[in-house]
Amino acid sequence: KSNVPSCIDCAAGSITDAGTSTGATTCSACAVGKYSTASNVAQCTACLPSTFADAEGSSKAEDCKACPAGSVTNTGSVAGASLCTACAVGKYSSRSDVDACTLCVAGQYASISGLTGCSECAAGKKQAADGMAFCDACEAGKYQNSTAAIKCNDCMTGYYSGALATGCKLCADGKHSG
Repeated sequence: KSNVPSCIDCAAGSITDAGTSTGATTCSACAVGKYSTASNVAQCTACLPSTFADAEGSSKAEDCKACPAGSVTNTGSVAGASLCTACAVGKYSSRSDVDACTLCVAGQYASISGLTGCSECAAGKKQAADGMAFCDACEAGKYQNSTAAIKCNDCMTGYYSGALATGCKLCADGKHSG
């Protein structure tokens, strides 16, 4: 015999243990990454790929939000994400609706996480690989006068340079580069 005066429906944002109002004994909030818009449902709906819900009990599709540019969901292209993760160094995302961060291309870098774009290597520096967090200085005897370079150029015979050079200097009379 029950002392309950009436039965109540499980609210939107939750599920019943029975899947319907008939025979249900408990309601449980939808897990993070999911929502339900109706009462007395058996399962919650996963947020669409590239969106996330970071709270339990979400009751509408609008509770699933896009991650800001510079981050992606913790599930990538799979539905049901519960949080956003900043793009790692060497990567970026310029939009909020992407499944994965993009590697910076050679000649560019991203030195901190969560960036929305990559920076070009400065003159006197280069980067030959994709997905890097920094650019390398041109060594002595080499130069680079352009930005976003993937290699440094050798100084011609009779010319020299120090590290990070954007050009080469002519050797003084009676001296040579070797």
